[in-house]
Amino acid sequence: MHIPLIDSEGEEAFRDADRQALYGLLKDYPNVLFLSAHTHIQMQHIIGKKQGVDREKPIHEYNVGTTCGDWFSGVLNENGIPVSTMRDGTPAGYAFLRIDGNRYVLDYKVFGKPDDYQIALYHPKTVPFRRSTSASIYANFFMGSPEDTVEYRIDGGVWMKMQQTEEFDPAYYRYVQDWDYLERLAPGRRPSNPVICSHLWKSRITTNLPAGEHRIEVRAKDRFDRMHVAKSVYRIEDN
Repeated sequence: MHIPLIDSEGEEAFRDADRQALYGLLKDYPNVLFLSAHTHIQMQHIIGKKQGVDREKPIHEYNVGTTCGDWFSGVLNENGIPVSTMRDGTPAGYAFLRIDGNRYVLDYKVFGKPDDYQIALYHPKTVPFRRSTSASIYANFFMGSPEDTVEYRIDGGVWMKMQQTEEFDPAYYRYVQDWDYLERLAPGRRPSNPVICSHLWKSRITTNLPAGEHRIEVRAKDRFDRMHVAKSVYRIEDN
């Protein structure tokens, strides 16, 4: 018997039909949380009217980062275990789900870091005084989603919104490049190539301040109305 092959467009149509059938089964349930995994990155999906699903309260899908990170790859830490940062720059770790009636809270715990380590910052260490630069401040908010607000300020000034961006996490990109520039083989396995990060924000770094050290603060408000903060410093040099 001849069985016709399904092309990629047909396969996607079948998948979409399955999704719509599932959403239809859940239409009478206002509080829905999907948990997914095995992508070895971390993502938040909001599924509601903006995504073409007819429901008042959107479905929240949390694609959980993996405990083995990027398949136990990369440099070894002080305990001889691969750092295994995931391809979107999310550190290896695990999640907590706390349910109270029809409410829940999600937390992500990075291995070997304090509980409040939720944002990783990347920026130049030094920039020229009052000179144009293409450099930016990047904030990887591990549990971030497109609906979250991420802001930054310099030296305790006015908070300003950062722009969500679809790019490689620059710290992870450098991490892979550094591995490739090793003159001799290192123990462990080469990290996987980077993928676009869905929880990355950026803003142009400020150069029109006095020469010297300046403080960066970034704050992110999550879907549970909690505030997360990360801090760093950079220098402005007048040369």
